[in-house]
Amino acid sequence: MINEKQVQYLLTVAETGNITAAARKLYISQPALSRMILDIEHSLGVSLFIRDRGNLHLSQAGEVYLSGCRDVLATQNSVLKKLSDLRDSQS
Repeated sequence: MINEKQVQYLLTVAETGNITAAARKLYISQPALSRMILDIEHSLGVSLFIRDRGNLHLSQAGEVYLSGCRDVLATQNSVLKKLSDLRDSQS
């Protein structure tokens, strides 16, 4: 199962198109980020990125997966907001 941190990492790689730039932005090592991406791809059985001379572009599977991840994060944020509103109304 993927966690919120991993989703953020994948989104940053997709945004920058480069693992080294993404690693710098995320304050983690490039090998750790590369390994995490490979581990996720291995567990899913699909390539999330097309690798092209140091640049990465989302594959079709990557687009589908990250779209789903964005939806999950939005749902999580919505639920947390509703719970916070309920808690505040009960105070």
